[in-house]
Amino acid sequence: MKVISSVLFVLFLLLSMTNTYAQSSGLEQAVVKLFDKPDKVQWVKHYEGRIDDLSDVSVTLGYDGKHCKGQLKYLKSKEVFGLAGFIKNKKIRLKEININKEVSGFIEGRIDEKMIVAEWSKHDNSIAGDIVLKETKKPATRPSHCGNNKWLKIFNGTVDRKDVEMILQMGGEGELRGVAYFFKHDKTFEVKGVKGQKNKVELTFYDANAKDQGSVRGYLTEKGIIEAGYVATDGKQQMCSFWKQKEMPIACNEYADYFGSYDIIYPKSNNKTVNQWISNTSSKWMATCKNETKKVKASSKGLDPDLRSSVRAYAWCDLDYVSPKVISGTMLMRNTWESTTRVESFNFDLDKNKEVKLDDLFEKGFDYQKFVWGYISDEIKEHRYYDDYDFRKWLGNELFKTFTIRKDGVNFSTSYNSIYGRYKVTVPYHELKSHFKKKSPIWRLANIEK
Repeated sequence: MKVISSVLFVLFLLLSMTNTYAQSSGLEQAVVKLFDKPDKVQWVKHYEGRIDDLSDVSVTLGYDGKHCKGQLKYLKSKEVFGLAGFIKNKKIRLKEININKEVSGFIEGRIDEKMIVAEWSKHDNSIAGDIVLKETKKPATRPSHCGNNKWLKIFNGTVDRKDVEMILQMGGEGELRGVAYFFKHDKTFEVKGVKGQKNKVELTFYDANAKDQGSVRGYLTEKGIIEAGYVATDGKQQMCSFWKQKEMPIACNEYADYFGSYDIIYPKSNNKTVNQWISNTSSKWMATCKNETKKVKASSKGLDPDLRSSVRAYAWCDLDYVSPKVISGTMLMRNTWESTTRVESFNFDLDKNKEVKLDDLFEKGFDYQKFVWGYISDEIKEHRYYDDYDFRKWLGNELFKTFTIRKDGVNFSTSYNSIYGRYKVTVPYHELKSHFKKKSPIWRLANIEK
């Protein structure tokens, strides 16, 4: 306990000195003074990176051959934590100390000459997230744009000499998701995958019943996905290629402090009306997150370790269809203080520069809920999770509250379930044709003959 108390004291001293030592050399001197024998310190290094690919942090560490001490600073909220621990055989373990001299978290992982790849966890291990840091010459002072390593690209490709159009976006930690329209089948499939080392990508296509419909393995370049192979469900393998046709810029907003974090990421189009709708939706959601954080701060007596990272939220946007005439997609917003995920779909007529509502498409009195249930009544039995009683119970109580216009039909979807996601079904235009209004914009947007 005496050793811990001593560490806490010197760390508290460092925290109080942080504003004084604005220059890199001053901060390095402050870190050296944390050690009982400053002359034994072998190095002081600076790092920058993110926690959970969200919160930009700057880390300065000193090392005396065994012990490691320093500080971690959030670049947006400017909050500072002390760090104390050890390095052995390239393994690093640090305690995170808040300004009240209490242990609020841990960092544990590996360190090499230029990087630290570790896991940050709350003091009671109830919450954890990846932390990736790269060595820098001086302390980072400005947060990076949180969308720097994320993108949304539209590809045209061929599989078995048949055309495929794919909307693919990369989220945090190399996660890939999107949709792919196969012209031969006149069907849109969900796409999930990952980008690994050396730009290697692995993608899998899924139908509405969450069943594997084939996979692609290849390498991502600025031109597209090259040296790729497609494996069908029957095991047949063939070469394929996807060439980038368009890339949409990514907008992102994030914040993190002692009590929590939240971020939202979404693509930006060339249409001001679409951007305004997404921006307004994002702003309202961010305001809700800020208010919730204020509530937790107000109720906390100081920096309670139990409330460390207790408020967390994130939101994202999935695009279903992008063409010169229409753009459609869904905003999904999740947080720790509500049990349900907020889901809001959008469909915009780019010719008329206006949002398309469900009432704009169908004749008055059309019971689309009953129609969709009738359409999937037999197909649902083939769903990957149909044997799961909880899945059937959940789905039986769901309504198809949101819709998006797709290339192959109107996609209806349920709310979001933390286990099963959303159940989505695309009803082909020819099935819905008799229920569209005579002046429905869908005739023009989807090139349907009346």
